[in-house]
Amino acid sequence: MQTLPPTPISDPNITPFLADIISHINDEHTHDLRTIAEAKLGGLSQQIAVSVEQIYHHGFEMKVCQFATHNAIANTPSQEKPLPVLHRLWVDFDQPIEQLEDLMMAYVKVLERSQRKLGRLPIQTLERKFTFLQGFFVTENMYRMVLTAPNDTVIDQAGYAYLFDIDESLVDNTKDSRPRPHRYYTLRQVTQTTSNAQVWIDVYVHGDNLGSRWATSRKLGDTITTQREFAEHVHHLHDGKALLIADETSLPTVARLLEQWQNPIPPVVMVMTHNATEQAYLSHSTSATPYRLIQINHYDSHDIQGHIQQLLDEQMTFDSVWGGLQAGLVKTLRPWLQQALAMNRQQMVLKVYWR
Repeated sequence: MQTLPPTPISDPNITPFLADIISHINDEHTHDLRTIAEAKLGGLSQQIAVSVEQIYHHGFEMKVCQFATHNAIANTPSQEKPLPVLHRLWVDFDQPIEQLEDLMMAYVKVLERSQRKLGRLPIQTLERKFTFLQGFFVTENMYRMVLTAPNDTVIDQAGYAYLFDIDESLVDNTKDSRPRPHRYYTLRQVTQTTSNAQVWIDVYVHGDNLGSRWATSRKLGDTITTQREFAEHVHHLHDGKALLIADETSLPTVARLLEQWQNPIPPVVMVMTHNATEQAYLSHSTSATPYRLIQINHYDSHDIQGHIQQLLDEQMTFDSVWGGLQAGLVKTLRPWLQQALAMNRQQMVLKVYWR
């Protein structure tokens, strides 16, 4: 436990980015923050909101607030002023952060530590090796990489994500602004054999970008390395009526969700694509789960809102939401959905799948 006053970060290479980083964590990682708080405090009410207040060299400060019980949209500070802070928590990093790149790993280590303490499947910071077997297009723009790995390597869960190393030789400095040598892609499916696991990773190929070049240039026998992996938040979908919202990048997650569906109530699936031909992707799924499909053939938050409002006008109610979309759409839809569906952040998971 931190006993001395925390050391403020004054490094000009870090300080200008802290406000945006804190805002991002508080907006996009609410379930992670709740996990970290629960590891320190035990179980938390659904009406609890957890947020990061400040980040320091040795750790960060969090606050836990409880919203008024009559507020149907808990965990949405903009909707109603919270009651006084219930807890202020200090969370230690394993090692002090000295540069901006250290912060991500420090946060991941804290989350991993908290998940293990609570007995949950943790985010894992370890290197895994896959071997490229073949690749082909499932639809016009969805490219399937078929990989092999040892049987004990892969966890077959919908939305399970790997951070893949990308060949730096593929980086085009004239096109790839702020290039990163890594990309996250989600697991589509795993088939176990007696000797290994066969893994599908479906990559939405669009334009001449780094991820597309990397995926389509793999050759038989290539070694593919991952550095990190984590499970998706989908347990809230197991009860009640669920709404799934996907675009091309999150369709693999939704396809696997439907194949592994454990809820007796069929979901509503809303699929938004730039190209109408990509709507065929779900037809390749082996899911026996019945579901209502709503297709939108362009990106528009107003269209999504309109379709959802139409469902509400039909007296349909929803108990949970999962979605993976572009950052701007998530930012627009999240508060609207919380208001329209009267949901708290534990019932609704909207993930930024791309920017």
